[in-house]
Amino acid sequence: MVALLIMAIYSSIAARAATRGRPYIARNNIMNEHTPHIISYGKLTTVWLVLLALTGITVLITRIDLGGYKVLGALTIACLKSGLVIAFFMHMRYEGRLLRWFLFLTLATLAIFIGFTFFDVLYR
Repeated sequence: MVALLIMAIYSSIAARAATRGRPYIARNNIMNEHTPHIISYGKLTTVWLVLLALTGITVLITRIDLGGYKVLGALTIACLKSGLVIAFFMHMRYEGRLLRWFLFLTLATLAIFIGFTFFDVLYR
């Protein structure tokens, strides 16, 4: 655990030194490929505004009587919002295919466990 913490701190310091203070540069983590990906402020602002709009839609869904579909709607919007955050703000869009597959596998496993929990609560 301590080794992971040290590696995370070292990679953070190395990334800051490599980007020289430019805040929105993501480095590609493939072994020999170190091309920076600069995301424009306009694109980040657009994603932020979409996140705000989706938050407003989530609030509106809670005001409408949809029965059991209220939770489904809120979770669907939450998945969309988390996908936007992961893709743009965490720069996963510019990572290699292997890392994206590992993220997908992790999120699919999490969804299966949450689904099993819902079934357990539903049939008690």
